[in-house]
Amino acid sequence: MRDKHRRAWEPFRPYEVYSIAVIPVVAAGVVLWLGTRDEADAMTTVVYPTIAFGVTAFVLVVGFHLGPYAYRLVTGKTAIGRGRTLEGLRRTKLMDALRDHNPSGVHNLRSYSSSKEVEDFAREIGALFEKAGWQIDYGLGRRWDSEDGPTPRDVSIRLPAGDNPGLRALGQFLNRYGYVCTFLPPNTDGSFTAYIRIGEATH
Repeated sequence: MRDKHRRAWEPFRPYEVYSIAVIPVVAAGVVLWLGTRDEADAMTTVVYPTIAFGVTAFVLVVGFHLGPYAYRLVTGKTAIGRGRTLEGLRRTKLMDALRDHNPSGVHNLRSYSSSKEVEDFAREIGALFEKAGWQIDYGLGRRWDSEDGPTPRDVSIRLPAGDNPGLRALGQFLNRYGYVCTFLPPNTDGSFTAYIRIGEATH
């Protein structure tokens, strides 16, 4: 249960941490400034509004995460409007699996959307492979030929011949965190090249 809650909680972004951290700095500045003044109403004109601002900022930042947290906890999916990211997620076991099952050759990572969210997420996944020693050929922001069927959504992985436990671990990892990932049948031509397609999230 603890692991389920941890997976559902979306990590704070750096700018959110900074916005909270600036509150005590502002408060300290106000206190120092008050030390140079003799106004009797300083508490009501400066201190109380500063405290109210700090509390409001904290509540807004935390509240911004509570909605997606509840949604992910109940449904196991990413809330609509929230960008996919691997930031803050524990990836040690995944990285070990990718390193241990690194096939030779160059593997293809493609994204099919002009969305920055899709491109950023594709680059994050590509960075995982590269860190694990895989060679990746990028093709981002490509157009999909409608004659080939529906435009790819979420993440899909076409496995190389003979399967690959590292890619299986990646798919399981993504699904565990609410990022939909499906597997396509392995190549039938004996190729050991993997194809990773990334499209807009269906949530």
